[in-house]
Amino acid sequence: MPGEHEQKLIEDYVAVTGSMENNQELLRKLSKYKNDTNSINRIALDTLQRVITEQLENNKLVNWIYKLVYPHPHYKEIRMNGDRSGINVKDVTSNVILDH
Repeated sequence: MPGEHEQKLIEDYVAVTGSMENNQELLRKLSKYKNDTNSINRIALDTLQRVITEQLENNKLVNWIYKLVYPHPHYKEIRMNGDRSGINVKDVTSNVILDH
């Protein structure tokens, strides 16, 4: 029969082991939440980039203002091309007019 000290050690071991199992389960859940959050963030960023690109390219309002402000005989229309590094203002032949 174990003594009082040995009994206390066994109880502490059981408590710590149970706590470790709970912590491992929490760690698994946190890892899943982190992966889910990263996936949602990636989808949101891709959607945002797609929407911005769609709004920039072939924007009729920008072309209308451009024709009013800059009536150039060779550059009649512009096209904006948005990428992650900035915005390139291009003419219809894809020559860069202004690089931001």
